[in-house]
Amino acid sequence: MRTRIMKAALITLVCAASLISSRMMAQVTTATISGTVMDSADSVPPKVKVVATQVATGVRTAAVTNDKGAYELPFLQPGPYKIDVDIKGFKHYVQENLNLTVGDHPTDDIHLQLGDEQQTVPVTGVPVQLATADDSIGQVVTTVQVESLPLYGRTPIVLAQNTAGVVSTTTPGQVRAFDNSGISAFSVGGLANKNMEILMDGAPDNASDNSISYSPMIDAVAEVRVHVFESDAD
Repeated sequence: MRTRIMKAALITLVCAASLISSRMMAQVTTATISGTVMDSADSVPPKVKVVATQVATGVRTAAVTNDKGAYELPFLQPGPYKIDVDIKGFKHYVQENLNLTVGDHPTDDIHLQLGDEQQTVPVTGVPVQLATADDSIGQVVTTVQVESLPLYGRTPIVLAQNTAGVVSTTTPGQVRAFDNSGISAFSVGGLANKNMEILMDGAPDNASDNSISYSPMIDAVAEVRVHVFESDAD
């Protein structure tokens, strides 16, 4: 039976925060990359090591392919990444400019070329952002947008109202800094007002009336993600 998850908004900070509906059963503040590794003849090289390096921090996450050539790199923090594959008998594969946001799960299939491993095959294309691993519906307010968009009340949860499926249930005059009830008054995906759970770094951040309990400073926020619906693809 498919697990269904309704999700209101996900606020990711330098440490992360999230908003999720009361029906939510899983909490995601990271991203995943998966795909297959094959050579130019569509054969599967054995036990290939795939490394994802977060450009901003230098943190490396590695995975080894299985007998079908499949790999998965889970629990990746949002940000720009570089993918490396270095295996004897093949040119060094490097893919750059892969930007991940919270909840992303792109399919990145890697095609190796025979040759000297001292040679490099640079790839600059972005992998297909097909949600083949889940049925999630959502939208991201990116870091650039968080920094650039005008923000009434200087509270980041208001940015959720810039995404599809979110409707404010209060008047603009009621949105004030430190007014946690007013800034949390919106409906997501046709649900009732404040029918959501709020997370910060994956931890609950709801007050007794289901408003946000602690509203982080806008300067600490990296992005806002809204999930109207989320489930796996099984």
